Amino acid sequence: MKGRRRVQLIHWKAEEAEKRTRMLRDWGYSVKSLEVVSRFLKDLRADPPDALIIDLTRLPAQGRDVGVGVRHQKATRRIPLVFVGGVPEKVEKIREQLPDAAYCDWEQLDRTLRETIANPPVDPIAMDSVFAGYAGRPLAAKLTIKAGQQVALIGMPEGFESAFKPLPDRVALGRGFSPTAELAICFVRSLKHLGDELGGIVDQ
Repeated sequence: MKGRRRVQLIHWKAEEAEKRTRMLRDWGYSVKSLEVVSRFLKDLRADPPDALIIDLTRLPAQGRDVGVGVRHQKATRRIPLVFVGGVPEKVEKIREQLPDAAYCDWEQLDRTLRETIANPPVDPIAMDSVFAGYAGRPLAAKLTIKAGQQVALIGMPEGFESAFKPLPDRVALGRGFSPTAELAICFVRSLKHLGDELGGIVDQ
C-alpha cells in the first residue's frame, strides 16, 4: 500500500515469522519475510527496505552475522538495523560490535521501528570483514564445534589438528568421512577437488 513503511524480517522459524509478519502488518507496515540464503545480500541491495528487523530469540550468532554482513557492504550499510529479543548477555555482545543498531523487545518494536526509521544512522559502522563477529575466538568456536561432537576432517593437511585447540569437552576429531559424524569439515583446493571429495563420500 502506498505510503506504508517497508520493513524486512529475518526470522529462524517459519511459524513464528508468520505471526510476527501479521503483527507488523497490523501496525501498518509493508513486510517481507526473508530467508538467509546465498543471494540474500544481493536481494537486499536491489530492494533496500526502510528497516531490517533481525530476530535474536533463536540463533543469535546467525542474527549477528546478518547484521555484520549488511554493514560490511557499502550498498547496504545505511539500512537501519533493529535487533529484537534475545538473551541479554548475548545481545550485549552484539551491541558491542554493532552499537548504532537499535535493540528492543517485541513489545517495544513498533515504537522502536518508528524512531529508527525516522532517524537512520548518519555514519554507520563499516565492518572490515563478514567474519568480524568471530574475531579473537578459537577456530573450534568459529566452526561451531560443540561439546561431545564427533567431527570428520576430510582431506585435512598434516599437522593441522593443533589449529583446532582448545576444543570443547569430549570432542572427537577423526580423519576422513564417517557416517556417524555430526559435523564434517572438508579441506579443498579447488571446485574440482571439492567435487572429487563429495563424489568419494557418496560412493561410501
